[in-house]
Amino acid sequence: ADYGNYGPMMVRLAWHSAGTYRVFDGRGGVNGARQRFPPENSWDDNVNLDKARWLLEPVKRKYGQKISWGDLIVLAGDTALETAGLKPLGFCGGRVDDIDGTKSLPLGPSAEQERDFPCPVNGDCHAPLGTTQMGLIYVNPEGYLGNPDPAMSVPHIRDTFARMGMNDSETVALIGGGHTLGKTHGACEAGVGPPPDEAGPTSQGFGWKGKCGSGKGRDAWTSGFEGPWTSTPLTFDSDFLDNLLIYSWEKERGPGGKWQWRIGNETTEDAPQVDNSTERVPLMMLTTDVALLHDPIYKGLLETFNNNHTKFEDAFRHAWYKLTTRDMGPHSRCIGSEVPPPQLFQDPVPSPPSNPPDWNQVRAAVKELLRGSSSSSNGTAVQASHGELVRLAWQCASSFRQTDFRGGCNGARIRLSPQKDWEGNKGTDATMQKLAVVKARFPSLTWSDLIVLAGTEALNDALVVSSDREGGSPPVTFRFCPGRGDATAQETDAESFSVLEPSVSVVTDFPRTASVDTVKARMDLMGLGLSEWVAIVGAARAVGAFHPYASAVNVTGPAVASAEVPKSRTATSASSSDRLLNNRFFVLMRENLWVPAETETENGKGGMFKVAGDGERQSEGGLRVTELDVALVTDPEVANVMGTFAGDGNVFLQEAVRAWEKAMNLDRFEGPEGSPCAHSAAS
Repeated sequence: ADYGNYGPMMVRLAWHSAGTYRVFDGRGGVNGARQRFPPENSWDDNVNLDKARWLLEPVKRKYGQKISWGDLIVLAGDTALETAGLKPLGFCGGRVDDIDGTKSLPLGPSAEQERDFPCPVNGDCHAPLGTTQMGLIYVNPEGYLGNPDPAMSVPHIRDTFARMGMNDSETVALIGGGHTLGKTHGACEAGVGPPPDEAGPTSQGFGWKGKCGSGKGRDAWTSGFEGPWTSTPLTFDSDFLDNLLIYSWEKERGPGGKWQWRIGNETTEDAPQVDNSTERVPLMMLTTDVALLHDPIYKGLLETFNNNHTKFEDAFRHAWYKLTTRDMGPHSRCIGSEVPPPQLFQDPVPSPPSNPPDWNQVRAAVKELLRGSSSSSNGTAVQASHGELVRLAWQCASSFRQTDFRGGCNGARIRLSPQKDWEGNKGTDATMQKLAVVKARFPSLTWSDLIVLAGTEALNDALVVSSDREGGSPPVTFRFCPGRGDATAQETDAESFSVLEPSVSVVTDFPRTASVDTVKARMDLMGLGLSEWVAIVGAARAVGAFHPYASAVNVTGPAVASAEVPKSRTATSASSSDRLLNNRFFVLMRENLWVPAETETENGKGGMFKVAGDGERQSEGGLRVTELDVALVTDPEVANVMGTFAGDGNVFLQEAVRAWEKAMNLDRFEGPEGSPCAHSAAS
């Protein structure tokens, strides 16, 4: 152990486990503890962290399943910081370990990464990749493409930290705090042996056998840089900031053969040797450290933190908590006695009112809105269609992603910027204006619960219409789980929230020229299986839940006219916009051949198809589907599911109910794996 203490190694272990997180798609992070597996376990930036995890093995064996590897890694880093003199903000427990490194394959290097997120020039990788160089966490410490020009590194530092959701203050705090402790290792140019995944069976999972002398202590090699940043490498203080600002720094080739920086001629300040002998060693800086002096914002933050150590400590502890917790999602997933209050990066949502409304009365009010028997405060009749209520609920919920558990309808941020302005949400504000009539009648009703309930009841009502027409009763019921809260603009990190915008909404047919591969990727990110999202698509098409761009679409024929509604429903309760919830969309898509309707375009982009031949169903208003619909029925996997649903309407409805309820509640948590909907009075 350097200086007889493994603390700095544990900080590095936690940092490099958590630092893989990227905001673009929520992948990476320490949840899952995938640093134990390829590809992460063999990254260049993780040299010798196999030994750090080995040191934690006795602790893991002692507590077994009571603590996950993910929690243990973060807790080890927190404990090391506290030992060094910095009390962490708190600890969010509840990480769940993965059984392999599959979820890290998109981070690279891997065939999946090259296919989906290629990096033509290693060292100049761009977003959505979180790093600029494969195998590293952030940027090359030696400089951009190995060039030790600090100024050239500045934009890449800013960009790379932004890719994981860190601002300038957090960036400087993390670099300054992390490099206050420990040292770099690059005792000679010989380096180390192969990584764990190339070391062979006799290595027993270990890699990177040192080639410099003993390979340990003063002979250790990890990054190829050599030396400590401060003369007190076991103490969390402001010496890194002080040294960086006070001294002039000159580049040199270190003993490991890489470019690093030494103090000029002003002083001979040094640090102890790692074995605590009487020998002293010079201090050093990395090119990416010196780069902070070459940007006015970064340098200003260095000076601010150096002049106010309390402010520096506070900035670091908040940035560290964000670094190690960002991939855990909302505060409600955290468990333990040391969980701090909700932070802005956790997208906080207030608890709902303690006196919920009578849900049956709310349902009745939604049905009145569907029938056009609701009225605004000035007495004007207000009516909403089944399709627009279903679309609003879907758009509200479908921002969720299972990678970092962000997004969803809890909080109803579809009312706020930036979500209300997303192209896919065009027109939802008008629907919410209609729902405001219902909202005004129930003071304790939250927007988020109302949006989900309205969409759910619209599906139920369409199912009743369909069953009445066939002379039966609905075989299934879409259930609703209440208990959501409404977030405010002050509780929403608008800049960070913008990455949750879906590029495609297959359920609302937007954009209507989207590819199936894009759809599958988005639904996988949301956490819905193939049959689940296909079922929701069928339900949405049946009730007309289209984006305004798809206004020309007619996938199932006309809506049910009032005169066609069965006698079991009076004319006053019927609506000319009534929709039938059945499997007709799948039947029509499978039994017809579709050809381009060349004259009908989406702002000049095309995307409309009609039934081939002269026998087009003119009596049904002329069927029109989108290019996306045709792409779906052309895809073998999707077509197989569509065929199943076309052949059995009850199978479709059962899956639609299950999938809809899942989609509406993906963002509801009680601890890391629990949900309030698992034991609520959902109905």
